[in-house]
Amino acid sequence: SKSLPASPYVNSQNAVDNLVHLQIDRACQSMRHQILARAFFGWLSYCRHLRTIRKHLMYLVDTREMSGEEDMQPVDEEFWKMCRNERTAELEEEFLLRVYWKGIEGAATKELRRQAWPYLLKIFSWDEEPEPKMTDFTAKYREDVESWRVLEAEVRRQDEEEFLAARHRRIPMPERECSVASEVFEDELPENGIVLNRPHHHEGDALLRQFAVNLHRIDKDVERCDRNLIFFSNKENLESLREYILYQPPEMSYDCIFRVWETIWAASRTFTPHFPLFFALAMVTNYRDVIIANNMDFTDMIKFFNEMAERHDCVRLLTAARAHVKCLQGLVQHLR
Repeated sequence: SKSLPASPYVNSQNAVDNLVHLQIDRACQSMRHQILARAFFGWLSYCRHLRTIRKHLMYLVDTREMSGEEDMQPVDEEFWKMCRNERTAELEEEFLLRVYWKGIEGAATKELRRQAWPYLLKIFSWDEEPEPKMTDFTAKYREDVESWRVLEAEVRRQDEEEFLAARHRRIPMPERECSVASEVFEDELPENGIVLNRPHHHEGDALLRQFAVNLHRIDKDVERCDRNLIFFSNKENLESLREYILYQPPEMSYDCIFRVWETIWAASRTFTPHFPLFFALAMVTNYRDVIIANNMDFTDMIKFFNEMAERHDCVRLLTAARAHVKCLQGLVQHLR
């Protein structure tokens, strides 16, 4: 008997195999395209990220070569005298490099800093004498002090008025229904007609209030930061420091902070205007093992640095900060 013809709707074994192979091939092609696309976009994202990093890093440091560290000497009286006699651009550059690498150190370092810092801060140009400008600075300073005293007297007067008003409000009354805490927020005082916390609509009042806030903040800072120094146990000396408006960071001694300041100023004119970032990095890396061992968070680190006040090795930290600057310079040059 004759066999029936093959139905077009029934696949033979070869047709099934071809279909399976075709689907597998398509799946492999799709997977390959996805893998290549993912790798490409990952590489593209990396390049963009690297470009962004390179752009920001290049602004942190100057890429000129750092040299002369081994042969450099600190700024002393002899070198400073030569600088003031010749006043050349080469000597100015050497002055900045000496301050950056070795600092200012001489037989009378305090007096030497008094003479050199104005030039380091660009208050005076390298080729000019300080006397003409010092006369103008002295006159301007005295004017500012007089203006300060007027404002300070007004702030003190307002403080006394508020103190007297607070004392009047604390007169005992029978069966008081309001707590003392709630009275702090009262704005009107009908007993004596004095109004506290009144709105300041005028520019002068706003300026005076801002001045008062800053004055009180300075008082607290001065009282807190120098209470252990014998010189400032005298109230008059403490007042002099307050008027100078100087906040001394408690983490370092005076000599150490002076070294850091002059290194920062010299760095801003030579290698990087962001040297404080590198110094902060040096402080963290210097105590890296302690921070990791104690699993410190940000608050713990601040507490730790406060406990280490005036016990930091300033020379070591500055050396580490300069090394970080040099390392970043090499990285930026490599990225170029």
